[in-house]
Amino acid sequence: MEYSKTVVERLFDRAMNYRKELLLSAALVAVSGASITGYFFYKDFVSKQGHKAYAGAMQLLQARVLKENEAKGPFELAFTSKTEKWQAVAEAFSKVYAQYSHVGIGAMAGAAQAQALLHLGDDAQARTVLADVLTHINEPNVLALYTLTYARLLIDSSAEGDKERGMSLLTQLAATKENAVHDSALYYLGLEYWLSDDTVSAANYWKQLIAQYDRADRKSSPWVSKAKEKLALIDGVSESF
Repeated sequence: MEYSKTVVERLFDRAMNYRKELLLSAALVAVSGASITGYFFYKDFVSKQGHKAYAGAMQLLQARVLKENEAKGPFELAFTSKTEKWQAVAEAFSKVYAQYSHVGIGAMAGAAQAQALLHLGDDAQARTVLADVLTHINEPNVLALYTLTYARLLIDSSAEGDKERGMSLLTQLAATKENAVHDSALYYLGLEYWLSDDTVSAANYWKQLIAQYDRADRKSSPWVSKAKEKLALIDGVSESF
């Protein structure tokens, strides 16, 4: 009589028939698991290396500039002039940004590089760097902050079309109440219209600022008092006619 195989034995035979497929599947699972683990390990490693590089550049930023006839202390990091300092800072943050632009700390390094370039009077390069930095930022409030800075740099540019693009960015920020720089955008937008002698538009944005942020709680804005001062000047001019 033919031996009747148990369920376990039949499953084993089936597994043997498909042993290549099973081994391949097991290998794929193992490789996938190792890849995921490796990815997070690599990501964590890169993040730590980026923070370490950023901290090194920060030491240059925090170093003092020696006064005339002043010597630096033993093992002290110091500079003989502001130009020397900002050149070193710009170069250091440039290296961090170039290597770690794909992680969060890299965007901060790029912004710091742009700031150093501004201290050196290289506004054009600062705009170029900051424009690239914006493409690497995902966090909305950080993006809004750097967009505000970039918009103001564009407005101050003499290049054709830059001022219009800067005003457009400011207008977008002023139209989005949820972003972290909404009050700043309203103030600076009003200021730009004020400088262009468009007091009607300036007053419009400053009145929006006061209506939304003139309060005693933490939602108040430091720009309210400045907006009130400017509106008082506009009202004073209007009353004189």
